[in-house]
Amino acid sequence: SAADIKNMQELSGGNTNSSFVFEVFGVRYVYRQPGALTETFIDRAAEQFACQQASRLGVGEEILYMDTDGIKVSKFIDQIKEFDFLCTSDIQAGAALLKQLHAACIDAPFDFDHLKQIENMKACMSPIAQSDWADLPNVDTVEAMVKQLDVYVKNDNWPRCLVHGDPKGPNILVSEKAYTLIDWEYAGVKDIGYDISHYAAEIGRTRKPRSRTSS
Repeated sequence: SAADIKNMQELSGGNTNSSFVFEVFGVRYVYRQPGALTETFIDRAAEQFACQQASRLGVGEEILYMDTDGIKVSKFIDQIKEFDFLCTSDIQAGAALLKQLHAACIDAPFDFDHLKQIENMKACMSPIAQSDWADLPNVDTVEAMVKQLDVYVKNDNWPRCLVHGDPKGPNILVSEKAYTLIDWEYAGVKDIGYDISHYAAEIGRTRKPRSRTSS
């Protein structure tokens, strides 16, 4: 009952949703409430499927309840530290999670098309934000490059299966027992190279030498 829910607190860190940790009979859980308009650019049915498969494989969090509206209740994961792309053991553990996911070769009717995703997200932007987008330097050139890259990816004959879609540091939790992939909002069936290249880019971005400024 509602009276059994104790110590509810809001969690920070989410960009598109609101999450709260709460306690029932001494066990902590996380309640996730989807943000406004997220249904426009997030396929909640695909996310639900991905979370269920990830939990079954042991690479994702333990899900107690989730629906296609984006509401989710999961077991709380007590982190011992933040995932760090400067830490070799963290990099290896994160790569192992992605490898395990890709090796499962999970198919699903949830294709993820990056070009459609870009258009969906632009449609959610306010007229002012859309104007700001159009004024970004070289935005047309970058968009053309993305479209050309998309052609290459779709013709490279790499395996297509369920992938995470956003393997960045905050989406890999480190507990005493395991590493866990969370935040499957951009999961779907696509080229596994998207996960691999994203992960490699996070490593490179984190380890890129910072330029020194003269005093």
